[in-house]
Amino acid sequence: MKTSRPRKKRSRAYDIAFLVLLVLLIMGFGFIQAGEALLQEGTLLPGSTINGIDVGGKSVAQALEIVAQAVTADLAEFTIDVRIGGETLGFTAAQAGMMNNAQDIMASALRRVESGSIFARLGQLFVLREGIELEYDISYDADAVRASAHALAEITYTPPRDASVALNRETNGFEYTGEQAGWRIDEADLAKQLLERLDALSDAPLEIALRPMDAALSEADLRANFQHIATYTAHIVGDEAALRNIDHGIETLDGVAIGTEAPLSVNAIAGPYISEHGYILALVPYSGQSRVEMAGGIGQVASALYNAALLAGLDIAERYPHAISTAYAPIGQDACVTGDSMDLVLQNSGKYPAIVRCRRDAQMLRCDIYGVLPEGVDAITVASSIIQTVPAQAPRVIIDGMLRKGAEVRDEVERDGYLTETWRYYYQSGIRTREELVSEDYYPPVQAVYRQGK
Repeated sequence: MKTSRPRKKRSRAYDIAFLVLLVLLIMGFGFIQAGEALLQEGTLLPGSTINGIDVGGKSVAQALEIVAQAVTADLAEFTIDVRIGGETLGFTAAQAGMMNNAQDIMASALRRVESGSIFARLGQLFVLREGIELEYDISYDADAVRASAHALAEITYTPPRDASVALNRETNGFEYTGEQAGWRIDEADLAKQLLERLDALSDAPLEIALRPMDAALSEADLRANFQHIATYTAHIVGDEAALRNIDHGIETLDGVAIGTEAPLSVNAIAGPYISEHGYILALVPYSGQSRVEMAGGIGQVASALYNAALLAGLDIAERYPHAISTAYAPIGQDACVTGDSMDLVLQNSGKYPAIVRCRRDAQMLRCDIYGVLPEGVDAITVASSIIQTVPAQAPRVIIDGMLRKGAEVRDEVERDGYLTETWRYYYQSGIRTREELVSEDYYPPVQAVYRQGK
């Protein structure tokens, strides 16, 4: 008879352990499923923080935007006070082109919860739940800093002002105004200090000193050298209307300064040559013929000023001869001005200002220049000459049925044409030191025109 081995009974502790393990497995599986669900939803666990900023329950994109806004706000508050001459100017992060890589750093960290095994990803979520501290770098644009330093230098720049002289019309004398020093900062030093502050991410104030700049021309220098340097006189031609136009031109030009920075335009000062500006029609004689012109006579004022400017050593930036040689200026030394295309423009390339004085004494027109002759020059002369004569064509005859037989009317006077040269000569102590070709002018020939009756 066979007998069976008695079965061992499981201990109670074993059963309890088995049950506990089973419960833990079920709970772990449930947590994994819950965590996986969170990851699939793309949101961070509640309580997650980045650099102390709460991003719990936010998507990765939302978290990045929130942190980027906070960083931008911090940079917006970054300002370096630059103190210049008692004035405080703010230098901001925007002016420095300041940037941060917070978004890249955070995106790299947060991407770790979107890759790897479920356990690794859940581990990252636990880290974020407890809070993670990320550090990002601040950078700036050195060229933008230098450009901003240049802008600050321009804002605070006060240019020096030279001494000046002007005509007092009440006393008919000259009045002098003293020079003034200018101020500017060392632009390179400002840029260097700003870059140092940015490297240290320091917003400590900067103290920048203003450096004085001396004027190029002092009042004492101007008073010692300013004097009468040139005179040109011419006999006036024309009728009473021409004298009126000449007087009006003189009135506008007398006392005008020719500075060292801006040229003098006769059209800008004396024009426009219209009745609304005080000019009238006038009879002006040319070589062999007279013509009625609006503002007739103003060319005589311009020509006198032109010749005085040549004798004063001033530069001629623009000048045009008349189409016909004039009776009031040597050929090659006249100046034509019109309201549209022809102007007389003078420039002063010297150190000292010049002032024009014009007046009329009966039939004499006089133009004087006060200033300083070019360096190394104590006298200037001007001479022009005809280098070629161009004969006029044979007269042209027009039959006019309105004239009686044998009658003849001359409409145009015959004039030869000329090619001229004008030279300016510079002297020192009676010795010619240099010569200058001022202009080569062409006055075209004019064919005589007659009308004859049948």
